[in-house]
Parts: sequence; C-alpha cells; structure tokens
Amino acid sequence: MTPQEMTEICNKRMMAALNMEKPDRIPILFSGHCYYNFIDPTMVMADFWRRPRLVDENLIKAAKLPILKEIDSPPMVSLGMPAETKHQSFAAKWFAKMKVPGRELPENALWQISEQGPMTEEDYDIIINKGWNYLKQELLKRIGFDPDVLPKPDMDYGKELQVKVAALGKQNIGRAGGMLPFPPFEVLSGARKLPKFFRDLYRIPDKVRAALDIVEDECVEESAKLIDAIPGAYGFIGGTRAGCDFISSKVFEKFYFSYYRKLVPMMHKKM
Repeated sequence: MTPQEMTEICNKRMMAALNMEKPDRIPILFSGHCYYNFIDPTMVMADFWRRPRLVDENLIKAAKLPILKEIDSPPMVSLGMPAETKHQSFAAKWFAKMKVPGRELPENALWQISEQGPMTEEDYDIIINKGWNYLKQELLKRIGFDPDVLPKPDMDYGKELQVKVAALGKQNIGRAGGMLPFPPFEVLSGARKLPKFFRDLYRIPDKVRAALDIVEDECVEESAKLIDAIPGAYGFIGGTRAGCDFISSKVFEKFYFSYYRKLVPMMHKKM
C-alpha cells in the first residue's frame, strides 16, 4: 500500500468520526510529541530548544515503529518553527510567558505557562470603550512580548519535513483557520490572572459580561477571516478552563458558553 493510499484510509476514518458516522475503527491521534524517546531514551524536553532537528528526526523514525503503526496522526514535527518562537507565541495568547526546560526549569520538565497578569480592573472599561484589539496590543507591550525579535522559521527546512511526513501515510486533513482565537473567557482569565478574574466574576459580573461581549464579537470576526484564508474540514475551539473542576455550570452558561453560541453557527456556515 502506498503512503497516499494509507493517508486516504486515515482521512476517511477521521472524517467519519467528525461527521458522527461509524468509522472502520476509532481514529487515534496523538496530541503530544514526546515519543522521540522510543528512539533515544536519553533525550530530554530541553532538546526541543537545544537539538530541534534531532527531535524532528527521531519523531519521524518513531512514527515508523510497529508499536505506533495504528496511530492515524502524523508526528508533530517543528515544520521549521523554532521552539522558542512557537512556545512564547503560544504563551502570549494568555499574555503570559513560557518557562523553558533546561533554562528556567529542570532539563526534563514540561514547559510551563507563567501568567503575568498585565490587565487591570480599569482595563475592562478600555475594552468596552475602545475595543479588544486596542487593549490586546497594549497588554502584549506590558509583558514585553515582541514577535519581531523571536527566531524566524526556516521555511525550506519546513518543506523538507512536510515531504518526509507525507511519506508516512498519516492523516492530513486540514484544520480550518489554523490556530483560531482562544475563547475570550480563557484569554481574559490569563490577562487578569486566574484568581483575580474569578473574583471579578463575582464582584463586577456586569462589567465582565459587557467586556466579554466585545471580545467575543471581535474573536468571531477574526475566526471568520482566518477560516476564509485557511479552509479546512474542522476547527479547534476547545478551552482548558471550561471544565467543572474550574467553574460551575452557572458560570459556564453566563460567561463562557455565549462565545460558542456565536462561533459555532458561523463555522457551520463556512465549513
């Protein structure tokens, strides 16, 4: 069986699951990418920063092992994006900074998002009066995040990796919009820091709700533009702080679920 034929089988399986149909078997997708240890047990998390090409090489080698044969997802190689750029940009979505293994953390520790909490209570009024995009840029300045000073991606190397990954015969269904905006509840809770934000929900609930209305509308608009620019079969809209171990169902309904009520219909029309 050729890699293209294997990919078609994986894609069909994935699409059946996404469409709530019955696939030939449940698709299996890895959301992590630390199985380079199957090739070299001495490697540590800090190697994502120190030896990124070796990480990519061993991830691809590991994906060929019989034990991982049934995995439908491709290995999460760097695609030429430096780890520092990827992870600091990811943390900045919460207006946070990333603690890195081998630097701020032990060599084999998981990287950690360190909330900075640059947003003040008065900033809710700025969102309401001037908009979320206005404040967002200000908050990034407050934490010292400047994407222009981060290492640049190696596009040629990224293309080489795409060819190697395609030869594995894994699923390659496109994700619409790439990295869509995170739910506003998530973003504001990071901008304020979680304890302060939770207090805000009870001390000034109307102001928080008014600010969320602005942020939600702008994020839906941004998501629509991203989906138009990067078409795909599905989009990731999940959040880490929507679970019952963080918030009650009442708080979820009032402050979180409203975003999905706006976002999902838009995505359904476009996809």
